[in-house]
Amino acid sequence: MQALLRFDPRFGGQADEGFTFRDWSAALDHLDELAAAFSEARVVIVIDKFTHLLRDEPGLPSLVQRAWDHRLSRRPNLRLIPASSLMTTMDKDVLSASAPLYGRASVVMRLRPLPYGALHQVFPHWSAPERVAAYGTAGGIRAYLSRLARSLTFVSGLRDHALAPDSNFVTDPALLLHERLTDTAIYQKCAAKAPGFSPGDKAPPAAGATPLGLKSGTFQIRTNDLFRLGWMKIHRPAGSCASAFNARAGCRSRLTRLGAPWPDCTTT
Repeated sequence: MQALLRFDPRFGGQADEGFTFRDWSAALDHLDELAAAFSEARVVIVIDKFTHLLRDEPGLPSLVQRAWDHRLSRRPNLRLIPASSLMTTMDKDVLSASAPLYGRASVVMRLRPLPYGALHQVFPHWSAPERVAAYGTAGGIRAYLSRLARSLTFVSGLRDHALAPDSNFVTDPALLLHERLTDTAIYQKCAAKAPGFSPGDKAPPAAGATPLGLKSGTFQIRTNDLFRLGWMKIHRPAGSCASAFNARAGCRSRLTRLGAPWPDCTTT
């Protein structure tokens, strides 16, 4: 929260490197004073990696809720934006009906990956095959693309930056899987053994009442989680289920793909 002082004009942009607010309540009080002092200007505060902060301060959503309800919401020039890349944790701890901040958000923005067409701006000097390779490797994830963009070619970007030991290419898969899902081994089985399955199905085709040895209903719940996260997607072949009647009847002519840009991630 030192940024509150660095960007506070009253302090001339100078803040002692060792300074810290005594607690989050004091920081939120300072934010209220800042918005009041500059009521004619728009004050936008972004709290990045909000879900990471909850590890050290689990009560932070309650503190923000109390400050917002009693003071901050009365500052029309103030915009407070908690941000995080961990969508599931944000849903559970910030946006859900049981969360302290439930109902306070005026806008919920879910940033989507960049489309392939945007890569011409990210890699203006790369050839078309290199941009295709970059999209096949990183999808449209900005943080991953920025790693590749540090080099003049795809091969050097992948070798020198994307696959470096400290790269999020290397560290993110296990982190995101364990942050967003529990019982990861079960989810991996669901992703590998669910051909033709779609949200709302009771079980995958011809898999029986308890596929993979799971309790009744567990497979549906776990697989729906994968669809919600975008890690599994339904693709219907051209010409299948063409009529509205067949679509309503539940056509089985479909493919379940893992939600990744690699073409070999299709379950058949």
